[in-house]
Amino acid sequence: MAINKVANTAGSDKAHRILEAAKVLFSTEGLQNTSIEDIATRAGLGKGTVYLYFKSKDEIFSTLASSFAEELQQSLQNACNTAVPAAERLTVFIETRVRFWQRIYKDYELTITSLLETLSNPTAEAVRKRYEASDIGLIKGLLEDGRKNGEFIFDNVDNMAAVLYSMLDSLNKPWGEGELEVTPDEKIKSLSSLLLKGLRSH
Repeated sequence: MAINKVANTAGSDKAHRILEAAKVLFSTEGLQNTSIEDIATRAGLGKGTVYLYFKSKDEIFSTLASSFAEELQQSLQNACNTAVPAAERLTVFIETRVRFWQRIYKDYELTITSLLETLSNPTAEAVRKRYEASDIGLIKGLLEDGRKNGEFIFDNVDNMAAVLYSMLDSLNKPWGEGELEVTPDEKIKSLSSLLLKGLRSH
């Protein structure tokens, strides 16, 4: 058992090195311009070793995309599952999404070009679709809670949740930040204020 444990630990470490190398290369060089050999070189491993853990570059990308999505989902669920008014939870929900993507852009030096390429990738789109329903479900829960306790007034929860999701999804992208100089704090404050004013019952 001890030998298997050591082997599993070593394997996990190599897989982690592969994924970390791929994160950087996909962000800075783009998905199309990154090869398995590039990933292996950056990870300090042989090309054959990479194929022991991942069948293809797409599988590496899918693993990374799912990991990012799951991390964000857990953070959003934590934001929703607190014993505070719905309005406060909605603000924390917005802040969590904005700061998560800001960290991703900063930590991995994601460029607009590589972001556009990533967003147009079928694998990324499949992951996004898979978690979109969960995100909208969390928003619907917040809205329903707010309506039940008299914080919010709106007609159709499905329509409102879809609109809020679209606004948040757009807000999380770094378009025009250099020109407009909109900081994460300003994004959070502005959107939270706009949404809550429109939703409040008094």
